Amino acid sequence: MLCANRQHFTSEVIVNDESGIYTSNNYIFGTHRMTTQVSAVNATQQIISDFENIVKLDDDLTSVIYSPIIDPFFVYSSFTLGTHLVILRNNDNNICISERGAIIENTMDSDHLYTYIPISPRTAICLVKSNYYLSPEFFEYTKAKFGRKYGNGQPDPYISEIFYGSEHLLFCSYYIVTSAAHVMPTPIKQSSAKVVSVKIADVNSSIIDKFNAIFCKDGNKILFCNKSALERALILPLDFRYVNVM
Repeated sequence: MLCANRQHFTSEVIVNDESGIYTSNNYIFGTHRMTTQVSAVNATQQIISDFENIVKLDDDLTSVIYSPIIDPFFVYSSFTLGTHLVILRNNDNNICISERGAIIENTMDSDHLYTYIPISPRTAICLVKSNYYLSPEFFEYTKAKFGRKYGNGQPDPYISEIFYGSEHLLFCSYYIVTSAAHVMPTPIKQSSAKVVSVKIADVNSSIIDKFNAIFCKDGNKILFCNKSALERALILPLDFRYVNVM
């Protein structure tokens, strides 16, 4: 969150939009926008304070997983309000990074969809808006809502330009759990838990290539492990970053 909050070091998927519907706002949920040194220092102090408070918590304290927005009484940090954690793994070590530390994609509501933060050549984390991606049901509802609001009444085929065709990777892995008390494995919606386990999702290289291409386009210094991934990123078209009104 430290790198994502510093907007000078954060890229956005949509960089030019004639319609204005993808324009960033001051997110209520998701990454807070900070453009001054004072606001960045204040945010850093708040994040450190949040971590210190988490360390002091009782190990037996029940942490609430509540949909669509986490109960504010149990939220450990305002920086994670209304979001859930997704861990992505690419076993080909294709993940690149630049001095831009994070990438944000917005929704049709000009709202936070997710924040993508690489942490190693194999692993990245995403803070995802739970109201859109908590579960398949929430995802289908959002597509229908956007279709009614912006389209011809039909559900949108997808929400994320980056994760098109693989948006299930953004679903919350600790909201739906499998019950061991049934003869057949049964999915159960979990509203609270003392221990939360986040599943690691395998992400294909085509998705990582798009993120890498954005980092290469917006950054000046690229850190990479897989040279082939870098070469693909340098030539990948980024037409989806520009929205034109016909």
